[in-house]
Order: sequence, then structure tokens, then C-alpha cells
Amino acid sequence: MKRINLFLACVHEQIKKKFFKVEKTDINQACIQLKNMEDAMSMTDEERKREDYARIYNVTTRWQTV
Repeated sequence: MKRINLFLACVHEQIKKKFFKVEKTDINQACIQLKNMEDAMSMTDEERKREDYARIYNVTTRWQTV
């Protein structure tokens, strides 16, 4: 459901950007989140484990230094 909402928000902003906005340099956060979500789904199991380890390691080392 979240992917559908992000997709619709991305399409909405692209249409609005195309027809209504004068300044076209703004970045659409919904499109970026949708792209990141698709990249995360295409990761292999080993890449997911590596990313989880890095995330947990960063949190634990941050608290150990405090």
C-alpha cells in the first residue's frame, strides 16, 4: 500500500512539475523514496545482512562513545 501511495504521489508531483510550476529544480521526495524502496527490494540476502550489520554497528558504537 505504501508503494502505491508513493507512486501516486510521485506521478502527481511530476504532472504538477510539468504543467504548473515555473521553477523545475525542486526534488520530489516521493520519487526518491520509491526508488530507494525498489533498490532495497532488489538487494540480495547477503547485501541485506551487510546493511543490517552496518546499521546495528553504527547504533551500538554511537552509544558506546557517549
